[in-house]
Amino acid sequence: IFYFNGVHEDYHKVTDTVEKIDFNKIQTITRLVFLTAWELANRDERIQLNKTD
Repeated sequence: IFYFNGVHEDYHKVTDTVEKIDFNKIQTITRLVFLTAWELANRDERIQLNKTD
């Protein structure tokens, strides 16, 4: 599972400063990642994976 929110004009530049971080969005995404991992870890059976090259 890969979570990605996309890029913006300041992505990985010196102009990408802490003031531009949306901490509420980070909190929401962190909860989503945690709950996804929790659900996967507590399943009775493993999920089926699609193998890629």
